[in-house]
Amino acid sequence: MDHFDDILDLSRQITRGPLSPWFTTHLRHQVKSRLFLPSDDLVNVGDRLIKQLFDYRQ
Repeated sequence: MDHFDDILDLSRQITRGPLSPWFTTHLRHQVKSRLFLPSDDLVNVGDRLIKQLFDYRQ
């Protein structure tokens, strides 16, 4: 499963049917442009945010 499919799965779009050709083209372009971070990058961003909030609280 590639990142495009992950986005569709998380948005529950797969259960609603296929996207229009226009939307598919634009979403693939956005994924390729890294407007949607891959899962590993999201985990790193989340960890960084948690650390920053913890440090701020201290």
